[in-house]
Amino acid sequence: MLTHRPIFLSLFLLFLTISLVAQNRNIKIADQAFADERYTEAVQKYLKGYKKLKDNRHEKERVNIQLAKSYLLMNNLRRAKSYYSRLIRSKAHKNKPELQLEYARILLGLAEYEDAKIQFEEYQLLVPEDIQGIIGLKSIEKIKEWTKNPINYSIENIRKINTRFSEFSPAYFDQNYQSIVYTTTREEALGKAKDGWTGMDFSDLYFSRIDSKGDWTKPETIDDTETVNSLANEGQATLNDRFNSMYFTRCFLSESSASGCAILEVNKSGRQWAEPKIVYLGGDSSSSVGHPTLSNDERTIIFSADFPNGSGGQDLYIAHRKKIGDKFMKARNLGAIINTSGEELFPFLRNDTMLYFASNGHIGMGGLDLYRVTLKNDTAASEIVNMGMPINSSYDDFGIVFHPKLFESGFFSSNRKGGRGKEDIYSFSLPPIEYLIQGIVIDDYSLQPIKDLDVILSDNFKNENRSKTNSKGQFSFPTSLIQKGKDYELIFEKENYFTQKLIESTKGLEHSKTFEELVRLKRIPEKPILLPEILFDLAKWDLKPIYEDSLRGLIRTLDANSSLVIELGAHTDAQGNAELNDILSQKRAESVVDYLILRGIDPGRLVAKGYGERAPRTIEKIIYKNEFVFDEGISLSEEYINQLPENIKVIAQELNRRIEFRVLRRNYQTIDYRLQDTSKSIALVEAGMENAIQVDLIENDIWEMPAIINNFPDKLIYTPLTKLNTFSVEFALKLLQEGIISKDDFEGDAENLIQIGTIAHKTLINVRELSIGNKKIENVQVWVWHDSVYPFIINKETLNRFGNPEFDTKTNKTLIFK
Repeated sequence: MLTHRPIFLSLFLLFLTISLVAQNRNIKIADQAFADERYTEAVQKYLKGYKKLKDNRHEKERVNIQLAKSYLLMNNLRRAKSYYSRLIRSKAHKNKPELQLEYARILLGLAEYEDAKIQFEEYQLLVPEDIQGIIGLKSIEKIKEWTKNPINYSIENIRKINTRFSEFSPAYFDQNYQSIVYTTTREEALGKAKDGWTGMDFSDLYFSRIDSKGDWTKPETIDDTETVNSLANEGQATLNDRFNSMYFTRCFLSESSASGCAILEVNKSGRQWAEPKIVYLGGDSSSSVGHPTLSNDERTIIFSADFPNGSGGQDLYIAHRKKIGDKFMKARNLGAIINTSGEELFPFLRNDTMLYFASNGHIGMGGLDLYRVTLKNDTAASEIVNMGMPINSSYDDFGIVFHPKLFESGFFSSNRKGGRGKEDIYSFSLPPIEYLIQGIVIDDYSLQPIKDLDVILSDNFKNENRSKTNSKGQFSFPTSLIQKGKDYELIFEKENYFTQKLIESTKGLEHSKTFEELVRLKRIPEKPILLPEILFDLAKWDLKPIYEDSLRGLIRTLDANSSLVIELGAHTDAQGNAELNDILSQKRAESVVDYLILRGIDPGRLVAKGYGERAPRTIEKIIYKNEFVFDEGISLSEEYINQLPENIKVIAQELNRRIEFRVLRRNYQTIDYRLQDTSKSIALVEAGMENAIQVDLIENDIWEMPAIINNFPDKLIYTPLTKLNTFSVEFALKLLQEGIISKDDFEGDAENLIQIGTIAHKTLINVRELSIGNKKIENVQVWVWHDSVYPFIINKETLNRFGNPEFDTKTNKTLIFK
């Protein structure tokens, strides 16, 4: 028995070895296919071989990694996600951190941004020295911005060209730019063998043109002699300016091995193509060289290649020659600003200075994105700019070409959702970028339009254009005056109003925009204007830094209104010695003036005046403090304050301590209606008839008489036939526009009640003062009535408030209050 044991064991081991070899044969074939970039075949063999792997955990993990990478390289992101997520859960990325980066990019390409963010963050912790983690996180931030602010491109799928296969990398094919040549794997293509990388048929170059009806013709091969198109892969073509020479990519791929790619040049004579010739640019037969784009003079070529010592996979290179027909000199890498550890592909040189290309290594939306950069001296002369939405998407976007004559118009390629095939060709166009500045100017007091107001548009170089508002308060500056990349200042000027300035900018705007402004201009008041809270320490006058911000609004007003001279008035409460309060308030006013001078305001425009305790504050709007109400119109005199509870006295004294400013002079004269001659509109008060008013009987029981509304002379109608006091809409608007009433006099939400050119029906307005002759009453409520025949009508109840009225029945020309 013992002598047979070694023979038995030897036979068993031999059987086991044969079995393992058979089991691993599929894995070995898959490994070779993967190395030869035949990923479709590699996936099939890995799946077969994986089933026969038993307890070899490390080999199973390796095969899973190969499957994940194969699906990723085949651009099958859904399948790739499944394998990568499994690898991440099993912690395979701890030893191979690139797995987590690749998984994060897959999630980004699938627009699963929150999950992608988690993976990029974990990768950054795992490999902090790799910038790709930061780029991924910045991409997610930028996607929000691009999604919110898409560029106004119009995009259309060219459905008459695209099929269920792949169509991509278009280029213009004739001097009239009415046809394009492009890459396709359509069924009619010559190469019937399968591309081991993608599993699809080999690609050819086809063309289509726009017919007289504006439709795309049926696609045709660019030659039927197998001169340009062959049994191999052809694609990514570009033509010279005369369209008699074409440069294109040919990949000499077989089903069993990788043979590299090269750029070929072919000349055209009439309708026939000559024999293509390889353009030698470096590398060897296994190098992947392709995607040519040329300068207008054909002496510079930019292309993509996987030469050794590059930044990553495919990099962009540039080469020059002295004249057409010469060989290109040694190619140079375009540098680290353009090239990344990812892939840079499909370059397009526009006007010899602007380079467009596709990359998955820059901040982007996922997959390949399209970028642009300015070139100078064979290197980047500007930042890399992502073309944003809708040109870019979370899918692969690449192979762009621009129409040489039209503004921002051309074609690009994408495998985005909604296409006809795997990759489709899209047209794009962008309307010329135009800017318009327009708006409406209203009176902040009445909310009505201000007509004939000067609006000045000034650019960075102080070039000025002027406009005036129309009767609706509208202004507009046409697109011809607004240029890209400039700052503009809008200045709004009108007599009796504070000048206002606004800034608009077209810097950084890559799309058309209409700037809409609603400008509320404030009138220059006669009364002092209370400044925001500025507090001083007890018996101190130094302006504290924390209150300097309260003066910013005043500084802006003074800067915008350089002709104003103002008084800065300081007030104290009534505590302490009156003489000392005068001194203290003067020093406080001077302290504010000093600060304004420090901020660049001309000293000649500033007057400091201390009022001490001599001008108690009058409450203009109701103030609520500590559950106490300071009603409108109350004067915070010492007598009033002394009757308040102790805790409220302190608040009242604080309200009295204030800084105000008022306009002393300006370079125009204010129109003051109160100074007008009212002798024609107010009946003379004759001796013994001081209560008599001259009136006119218009109709039975309808009298017209002079009146003063809020200190402004006008007329009203009295009739006992009405139950309400009413304004016509037109009269109420007139009072608003002339400042006789304001939005603060409206009951309810004035912003909603007052509209451009009208006031809501049955709006209630409070007239603060109404005078007839030498009689005056306060707080008269008047309704805006849309069907009112007369401008201003009062009823019998209101007239009786002036006294006991008696009309002269003989002449009907006199009203006497008894």
